[in-house]
Amino acid sequence: MRSYPTLLAAITALAAACSRGADSPLAPSGASLVPLTHPVTVELDRATYLAGDRYTLRVTNHGTADLGVSSCPGRWSRTRGDELPAELVEELAVCTAAFTPLPAGATVRETLVLPAGLVGTYSRHVRIHDPARNEVQDAASNFVPIVER
Repeated sequence: MRSYPTLLAAITALAAACSRGADSPLAPSGASLVPLTHPVTVELDRATYLAGDRYTLRVTNHGTADLGVSSCPGRWSRTRGDELPAELVEELAVCTAAFTPLPAGATVRETLVLPAGLVGTYSRHVRIHDPARNEVQDAASNFVPIVER
């Protein structure tokens, strides 16, 4: 007999796969982006990637206030030439949405894996938490090309 957490995880994964087809690890995101008011930079470790590559996300707090950062859920905006606004997609993956402390002047690094179906020119988004204002804002990296393997 399977345990409830295992069964729940299997049902969640199946529902996520069925929502866009089992071949796509991405889904359109209806979430709106809140402009960032803190001096934070989000950087990727390379200028170009292959789909499925490992990458390091580096988030630096250049300000004087302690913040928090979360890369969950994995959110990407895709540009299609000069089209604005960019299309926002989220990774269909189970993850912890807790905030990692990002003290003033500090940098947080996290190594992740690009989704296999992510191909195009994308920017990676993270959530920035300001505990003093109790608000969450969006910060994004520069756009980088991701090509098929």
